[in-house]
Amino acid sequence: MIKSNLKTLVVIGLIILIIVVAAIYLRFKNNSLQQVNSISPSPFPLLQPTSTGANDVSIPPEQKDLITQKMALRQKIPLTFGNFQITYDYAQDKFIVTLSEPKTSTRQLFLQWLKNNYPAIPLDRFSIN
Repeated sequence: MIKSNLKTLVVIGLIILIIVVAAIYLRFKNNSLQQVNSISPSPFPLLQPTSTGANDVSIPPEQKDLITQKMALRQKIPLTFGNFQITYDYAQDKFIVTLSEPKTSTRQLFLQWLKNNYPAIPLDRFSIN
């Protein structure tokens, strides 16, 4: 009887020991996780904007007009008129003008239209067919 009581006490003691060890382990594990979670980033100074290093260069009005008119014409492409059509070739960076017959008179109509609507775009930006 004493042996069976002794066995029971040893088993109960081992169970209590395992529970105590597990509780201690879990407490230390939770504390270490809480410490990791409580780390906050250190503040850093806010950087003030500085110069980009680029020189402030003003664009001449002629160049601005060319850019503006070229962009406006490209946004309207393809254009079809009775005597000519205008498309744009991005590879050549040129407008492609296809003239109807008779080409000599149609060319004059196109040149007049270009002068009236887009005077800043030079003729070398067009490929006339």
